[in-house]
Amino acid sequence: MTKVKIKNINFNEIKTFNIHDAASGAYKFSLNSDCQLDTYIPCEQSKKHLFSLFPIHLIYDKNQYEIIAGWHWIISIANYESSIPVIVHDKKLKFEEIEEVAWQYVLGVQFQTLNHNSNLAQCVDLIDQMPPAVSKALFQNHIKKTSQATIQDLAGVTRNVIRNQIKNYEKQ
Repeated sequence: MTKVKIKNINFNEIKTFNIHDAASGAYKFSLNSDCQLDTYIPCEQSKKHLFSLFPIHLIYDKNQYEIIAGWHWIISIANYESSIPVIVHDKKLKFEEIEEVAWQYVLGVQFQTLNHNSNLAQCVDLIDQMPPAVSKALFQNHIKKTSQATIQDLAGVTRNVIRNQIKNYEKQ
């Protein structure tokens, strides 16, 4: 991984944002996720803490920011007038490295916020949509022949539990 800097920027600078090409697959996946909780955060202090705990990851290139991870809060918090901490990655970051950061972010968010009635099915879908090199890097010894088998191993559940969730998830 290359160098990163933590920087405070005005939220309005990135409110209308571009997703880096290498992060677009992870971004599209996250838009279709079924979260357990509504992401509306009314309290300014809560927003400030969320941005600190789950920072936005950016690359600054050609006088514009491109987001590689952390877009969740930009989508869900429309009006925020303060500066926020962001992590700015070196613009020399390789496509594969950006892709891995983006999918790591989605994986972390998914594991924390998924709807409990469909989370295993969504995790199967997540692994199916990841580039194979990324899933291999992230899951290492847990990667199995199928994404269902990988989630079964990680969650410690039977295949039947996952199949039922997949059936229910597909009906939605």
